[in-house]
Amino acid sequence: GAVPAVWQRLRTGLEGALAEADPALRALVDEALATGGRLASRRWEGSLDATERTELEQADGILAHLRHRVGLDRARVCITGAAPAPEGLQEYFHALGLPLSDAWGMSELSGIALIAPPGRPRPGTVGRPVPGARISIAADGELLVRAPFLMRGYRGEPELTAQAVDAEGWLHTGDLATVDPSGDVRIVDRKKDLIISTGGKNMAPARIEGVIKEASPLIAHAVVIGDGRPFNIALLVADREAVEAWARRSGIDSTAPWDTHAPELAAVLDEALVRANTRLSRPERIRAHTLLAEVWIPGGPDLTVTLKTRRAAVMSRHAETIEALYRRAGEER
Repeated sequence: GAVPAVWQRLRTGLEGALAEADPALRALVDEALATGGRLASRRWEGSLDATERTELEQADGILAHLRHRVGLDRARVCITGAAPAPEGLQEYFHALGLPLSDAWGMSELSGIALIAPPGRPRPGTVGRPVPGARISIAADGELLVRAPFLMRGYRGEPELTAQAVDAEGWLHTGDLATVDPSGDVRIVDRKKDLIISTGGKNMAPARIEGVIKEASPLIAHAVVIGDGRPFNIALLVADREAVEAWARRSGIDSTAPWDTHAPELAAVLDEALVRANTRLSRPERIRAHTLLAEVWIPGGPDLTVTLKTRRAAVMSRHAETIEALYRRAGEER
């Protein structure tokens, strides 16, 4: 198992290698991935008919080489967690023949509390409660969990414990969630991170950021801002290795300083945001964005060790940039 950013790096590496491959090989791989994606859910359910099994076996002859390239040719269980995993990321690995499942847990729950049943991954969900755990959704959408492996409390912090665990033994997780008719849980976002625009629209930044990152492998991180604002903007951080590979394929001197890539890179990212906006509702769409000339590292000022964005710190450090983006976007309306 690994955090989504590691799985994304594996995907970016594969896509980068294929982009430099012979066009005929790329076409074969694209067709195999399309077949794998189309039949993924029936594959995990074990409900393929004879024709579909033949199709998948033919595609798998090609996809097996890709799984081997990333060292996952013998993987049977693949798990991600600790941060939101975009549906498109899971769907890519499902197409590749890897049953990537998202899991959810907290330190207060001694680890994982929700996970997909073996061999039954569902993109966009974190599965169902593990044995012994029970869940409930509060009136405001917050996920509540009760389990025998719930902590006794925060050491020496009885008031903090009382805020987290109510009198009936429910842990208030701070995550907003929904439950599908199938019983699978979908994490919407952190309750404290929810964006409420001046128009009263509630939006989950994690979902919007996931759509943005799926729009281009060159985007490593995206931070969406819009709480108490009339529209959303985004701060982007590029994947340095992916950009260097892209520069070589594009005939740009990849050994030159980072700034020399800025005009071409900006154009590619502009196109990516246009694609992302087509998948977002009108209130969710990004009105303006900028590329930060930075590299974020785990455990640094911008990312936790599990690669979650330190949202408040990023917004504070780039407050002037954010205000400038809003002014520019307001003038262009």
